[in-house]
Amino acid sequence: MTVVPRDPLRRLPLMLMLCGVLGVMGVAFGASGLLSWREPIPELPALTLPEAPSGEEAAWGHIQEAIDRVPDVYREVMRERRPAVTALAATNLVASGMLLVGSLSARLRRPGAMRSLRAGLTLSQAYAVLSLVVQTWVQVGLLSGQRLLFAPVAAMGGMAETMAVTLTAAQVMVVILTAALALAQLGFFVWAGRLLRRPGAAEAIAGEPGPRPPAS
Repeated sequence: MTVVPRDPLRRLPLMLMLCGVLGVMGVAFGASGLLSWREPIPELPALTLPEAPSGEEAAWGHIQEAIDRVPDVYREVMRERRPAVTALAATNLVASGMLLVGSLSARLRRPGAMRSLRAGLTLSQAYAVLSLVVQTWVQVGLLSGQRLLFAPVAAMGGMAETMAVTLTAAQVMVVILTAALALAQLGFFVWAGRLLRRPGAAEAIAGEPGPRPPAS
C-alpha cells in the first residue's frame, strides 16, 4: 500500500487567514492604545462581596476594605508603566499593519507579497516578545500590590484568610494566562515564518506553478 505524503503547504491558506485576523485585531488594539495614552486611566469595575456568612461579618468587612483599594493599586501600577504599555501599542500597530498588508497581498497574489508578509511576521515576533515582557510585568506589579493589600487580611485566619488566598491566586492565574497568550502568539508567528520557508511556498503565494518532480 502506497502512503501519499501530506502536502506541507496544506495549511498555508489557514495561516494567511489567521495572519489577516491578527493583523486587523492588532491594528485596532494598537491604534486604541496610542489614541488613549493621554486619557485618564480607566477605572476598574467595583467588586462587592455577597452577604457575609453568619459570624463572619467582621472578617468580611476587612476583606471588602482591601478589595476597595485594589483600583488604587491598579492606577498606581498603570501610571508607572504606562510609557512601556504605550510603546507596546505602537509596536503592535506597526507590526500588525505590516502583517495585514502582507496577508492581503498574499491572498490577492500581489507582487512583493512574500517580502511584506515575511516582514510582518518578523515584526510580529518582536512584538510578541515585547508583549510577553511588558504585559507580564504589568500583571506581576498588580500581583505584588494585591499581596500587600491582602497580607493583613490573610493573617487574620479563618474565612478571611481563605478569601485573601483565593483573590491572590486569581491574580496569579491572570499572570500565567497573560504570559501563555503572548507565548502562543509568538509560537504562531514562528510557525508561520517556518511555513513560508518551505519549498514551494513562494510559488504558491505568487500563484506560479511549483517545480515538477522528475519523471520516473
